[in-house]
Amino acid sequence: RPDYVVDKVFDLFCELGASDEQTDFRTVYASGLNGIAGHEPDALEDNMGPLFDAVLESIEGPEIEKPEPEALQILVSNIDFDNFKGKMGIGRITNGSIKAGQPVALVHPDKDKKTGRLGSLFVFDNLGKKEVETA
Repeated sequence: RPDYVVDKVFDLFCELGASDEQTDFRTVYASGLNGIAGHEPDALEDNMGPLFDAVLESIEGPEIEKPEPEALQILVSNIDFDNFKGKMGIGRITNGSIKAGQPVALVHPDKDKKTGRLGSLFVFDNLGKKEVETA
């Protein structure tokens, strides 16, 4: 039955006007329910490794423009307010480092850039926060 299904898929590709490159597809036989996969229907492994390997070999990875190593990037996930410090952004640094007193900019996709200066810098320490000079 697997050969019949592969032939039907090939016929469907041809009916849809697929190119030669598209009709030369790779076949991996797998059963997600049983957790088995392989390149031949009679020689299936006891894991999904052949399927995952085929995906990694067939699909190119994304091209990512990496920022400069020292360029600061923070994803702010929450806003807090302190009666003495004012508004505080809570987030994770994804690139670069930051110092207390450093000029920063807040950027939204569809809004103007807001600039300011970092007053205080805190890191989470167990269940509390502690003030630091750099992070």
